[in-house]
Amino acid sequence: MSLAFLRTSPKTTRFHTTSTITPRHGRKKIRQYQGFIFVTPQYNWSVPAGLKNALDYLCHEWTDKPGAIVSYGGHGGDKAAAHLRDIMNGLRMKPVSMDANLRITKSLVETFFEDGTLEDEMVRQWREEGVEQRIQQGLEEVVKELQ
Repeated sequence: MSLAFLRTSPKTTRFHTTSTITPRHGRKKIRQYQGFIFVTPQYNWSVPAGLKNALDYLCHEWTDKPGAIVSYGGHGGDKAAAHLRDIMNGLRMKPVSMDANLRITKSLVETFFEDGTLEDEMVRQWREEGVEQRIQQGLEEVVKELQ
């Protein structure tokens, strides 16, 4: 789902956007899922503005839904994950205890955008750090919350 900025008019509280994804479509999309795994980069020690904006403007649709966090950045994105967890709590979501943080390098990003592949060394390092297990644990925790 493309996350466009949604703005409210102070007088009408109607949504205005230039995106083809409307708030109504966003609400419908969020409602059709029972839980979420958020994959987010760290941007200025937080989540990207588009993600925060979508969470804010579709705030009621997130209530009581479990969610796991996978973050990435030069240092793993742990600050974005912590901020997203705070946001999820504020929205009365059910964030699970697992976070998976992927450290990425500039060369990894460049290689990925050039040919769509990940560097073997980086993938090996993530495996050694237990990232796959933490992601699996997060998925299992989300499923458990749904039972």
